[in-house]
Amino acid sequence: MIDLSNLPGGGGFILALGLYAAASILGGQVVAERMTEKSGWLSACESALRADIEARRPAPPPARKRTDCESRIGWIGIEAVRLCRQLDNPDLELPGERAEREAAELWRRTQERALAHAAARTDSRCECAVAVYRREHLIELGLYAGSARMISLPEVEGMERELETALEAPACGFSPEARS
Repeated sequence: MIDLSNLPGGGGFILALGLYAAASILGGQVVAERMTEKSGWLSACESALRADIEARRPAPPPARKRTDCESRIGWIGIEAVRLCRQLDNPDLELPGERAEREAAELWRRTQERALAHAAARTDSRCECAVAVYRREHLIELGLYAGSARMISLPEVEGMERELETALEAPACGFSPEARS
């Protein structure tokens, strides 16, 4: 057992100092939450992530090439056009063209689902960045709150920069492939 009676100020002083440090750390968490709310970073983060997702949205597919009989063989002459009309202008799409069109549509739907999933996660990614920031800068925020906001370290002053860094962390679902 440690004898606190030999320490300067006595055991009560050490206990008070420990309680003050714990209160400062808890206060730092509250201050960080309020600073984040006041700065509007969460809504700006969600908007920026959604805009980034919209920028990655695939372009709409080009207009489908006409494959009806008149379009395919009508250039031969009026007799070919008459023949097509007698046959009710059937679709003359080739099997390779159909497979290519279906593959392009499948790829587009897959991209749309992936982007919709990413868009649904934007708010949780931003909240995760705030949690990572608060966890990684626990002491700095505690010192800031415990000093009645008189001691402000660069990690607290540059909160938005630190939040952006936390947003790009793997813990918040960031993957380098998502950027490409």
